[in-house]
Amino acid sequence: MFTPDCVVDYGPPMGGAVVGRRALKETITAGLGTLRASSHHLSNACFAVGNDGTAKSVSYVYAWHRWVESKPDSIVMGQYHDEFQLYQESWRISKRVFGLLDKSIRTLTGTRSTGGRTSPGGDRNRFRSSMIRPACAVRFDRISQEVSSSDISLHQGY
Repeated sequence: MFTPDCVVDYGPPMGGAVVGRRALKETITAGLGTLRASSHHLSNACFAVGNDGTAKSVSYVYAWHRWVESKPDSIVMGQYHDEFQLYQESWRISKRVFGLLDKSIRTLTGTRSTGGRTSPGGDRNRFRSSMIRPACAVRFDRISQEVSSSDISLHQGY
């Protein structure tokens, strides 16, 4: 999924940018060690494809986390800004940056019958975010210019 020399930045809570698949695997493994369960959901992605074997995409991510330590479950919403390269005849992510949407880390309130942990069964309106526009509504004129200065074709994922 990633190039050998990938650069991935999930933000300060995950330690900032890491370089290379081995470092990425170590970072993800350490992060998973703090979770009992996790569920990540991605929107359709919009792509800007260059004629030079590179592409960029933007997608929204919604992630739910149940922590090992005793703290409320949480949801995080943001965007993945990915750059791709053709590597051994397939597209691989060469760079991923996670951008947190403004005030998008929510703790879920309410309790479940299986202990004092929180769950979405509480007051749903307390953590419901404002409407999020689809990823394809993102302006691609800026992204297209960054990918290549010539012959960009846009592919929308629907």
